[in-house]
Amino acid sequence: MIDIDKIGDKWGYNQELMEALKRCIPVMIQGKTDEEIKLLQETLERVEIFTFESEPTQEQYDALISKKLVGRNNGVKEAYSNKGEYGKQVCPGVYVTEPIFDEDMNIVDRMGFVYITNLHRNSETAQFYGTDINLSHLIHELGHAWAAQKGEFVQEENGNYTMNVGALSTQFKVDRTTRTVEEGEVKGLFIEEAMNSIEEEMALYQLLGVKSYREIPGYIHSNYQGSMTEMIRHYMSILGDTVFREIRISKNRGKVEELQEIFNQTDFMKNIQTGQYYTQKEAEIRRYKETSMSDSAKQNVDEFLKTYHDLYFAPRENSNFLDYLDHVMEQYFNFNVSARYQFDINKNDIKEAYSAFLIALLKEGYIPINQVKVILEENNRVKDMDEYER
Repeated sequence: MIDIDKIGDKWGYNQELMEALKRCIPVMIQGKTDEEIKLLQETLERVEIFTFESEPTQEQYDALISKKLVGRNNGVKEAYSNKGEYGKQVCPGVYVTEPIFDEDMNIVDRMGFVYITNLHRNSETAQFYGTDINLSHLIHELGHAWAAQKGEFVQEENGNYTMNVGALSTQFKVDRTTRTVEEGEVKGLFIEEAMNSIEEEMALYQLLGVKSYREIPGYIHSNYQGSMTEMIRHYMSILGDTVFREIRISKNRGKVEELQEIFNQTDFMKNIQTGQYYTQKEAEIRRYKETSMSDSAKQNVDEFLKTYHDLYFAPRENSNFLDYLDHVMEQYFNFNVSARYQFDINKNDIKEAYSAFLIALLKEGYIPINQVKVILEENNRVKDMDEYER
């Protein structure tokens, strides 16, 4: 069992945070393996948790970084990539991680912490939780840190490295001469957020005795909860949750290559390699242009699709199913947090265009996995027949 008192003594946590951890950790480890529980123990010993009464300012955030770095990484310059609509989101809670470099820009350690913003004391959610600590955010951010515990930073001989936070994998290019770190390709971001949200919900429901976040008074669900978590659950129900848990916790992607052969057999995955598919998709998505939507709203959606043209309309060649799924979820996320607000669904013609937009995105996630399910069932049927004939 994880010794929370010892961890609290190490970091000097207050009584309220200690009580929250003692409530959350037992439900987080239910059904987990001994190795996974050990990784969470190590995570809690490595990652300090900070709480704020209101969302921290940039100055407070920078102060936390400086406090945890304690003079290390001096002179290291960082350049981060544009993460689209995701990068624009305000974060009331986050898991922060950075590698620690020596003078030759070799990674010799890492720094990680979590911060969350407390609930308003008199809010109905705080009353329901029985604490000002935002339990859902605490579980969620610890979930990211837990998923990062094993194999978080992997550096190559040339200095470049990969950061792995669960299913999220980010490439970084290192210039040892100028001591510059430049962020490159990001994969698995939305899969990680959706899977972590599923883990958050499972723990929270067990803790509170509810069956849905909709039963929690005043609960504000994230943009990952709902359609994105349901899509991941569907994949897990067909491919098995072990595949995804190994990707997140153990960083074992061996099963992905095996499953990719089956995805390649589907008609849908073959179809999306063609330009004709994207012509048809664009026609479905742009149905809003023929509606009674205002000119300004149409222009806003036009600008949105112009900004993310490649995300929505560029063929996905040489993409494994995991990267493809993340791409699909990114499309949905961007639409859900931005363009959707231009659609007045109280008007029938605009509502129909809105539905057509959503269906064009969601079917890219569901059709291939449903076709894979048919192939897997047929393979199992043939296997059973062969065993029976023997």
